[in-house]
Amino acid sequence: MATDDVGTIDYKDLEPLEEKTAQAMNEELNISLILSAVYFAFLLGVTILNYTSPGLMKTALWGGMTVTWFATAIAAMVMASLIAWLHVRHYQKRLSQNIQDRRLG
Repeated sequence: MATDDVGTIDYKDLEPLEEKTAQAMNEELNISLILSAVYFAFLLGVTILNYTSPGLMKTALWGGMTVTWFATAIAAMVMASLIAWLHVRHYQKRLSQNIQDRRLG
């Protein structure tokens, strides 16, 4: 049953998305791109600082952990968690708005 040929669907044959769905997908894409850009800018900044200020980045903090390791291990995880929280918060806000719109409409 899993090996049955089900065929393919050409995307050109699909109906266009509803306006609300298309808008939600565009918002999702925009927030994802913005948050990804922030995270990648942070990682690029760490890389540039490693190249331009190796003395600073090799400074030991706790038990031999350098600034570079702190930034890439600890700070990057905090940033990833914050970005995930912002993304979920944005999604929940939009979901609450959709639920409220359904109740009113």
